[in-house]
Amino acid sequence: MESLKACWIVGVALVTGLYARAADCDADVFITTGVAMPVLKQARVRAAAMFHEIGVDVRIRVGSAPHQRAGTCGEAIEILLDDSTGYPGTSDALAYAEPFREPGSRIHIFVDRLVGRNRDPGFANILLAHVMVHEITHVLAQSVGHSESGVMKARWSREDYQCMKWHSLPFTREDVESLRDGVARWKDSGHGSKVARRE
Repeated sequence: MESLKACWIVGVALVTGLYARAADCDADVFITTGVAMPVLKQARVRAAAMFHEIGVDVRIRVGSAPHQRAGTCGEAIEILLDDSTGYPGTSDALAYAEPFREPGSRIHIFVDRLVGRNRDPGFANILLAHVMVHEITHVLAQSVGHSESGVMKARWSREDYQCMKWHSLPFTREDVESLRDGVARWKDSGHGSKVARRE
């Protein structure tokens, strides 16, 4: 009951506009390869809506990423829907981003971990949306930093997963500021390569 109450409080904060806007800009994201996911369309819509709340227009498409094309938030981002076999990182990681990769940033999402482990199939689109938002934010902010709470938390808790079912996990004010700074650095660089800055 307490966790539901906490979810309700955060939801009210979102509706009343507690969180600042990152930047009025747009970004192009392309899901280029990997296994098919029936929930992909719903997840793309949900992820775009989460970014819209903070003033960022993210267009998530299926297709090849043209690296010469750039939105006003940064260059095009590529998402690969992968299997986690052979991944050297932690066994609970759902995805990872390469925000400093040249040419073009890339995100790897582990589909087997999203839909496996007896996860509720109806929850898959919600979880996929949150994973996409988390990793896209790393790229746009040009940062590998995490927050104490919300969508940019390093590891979501059982309570966080429950909250996702009621409403999207929010960005913290610090997340928004980091994203705004990342976009500003990209613009200041003359739309060149990303600044390899890690937090």
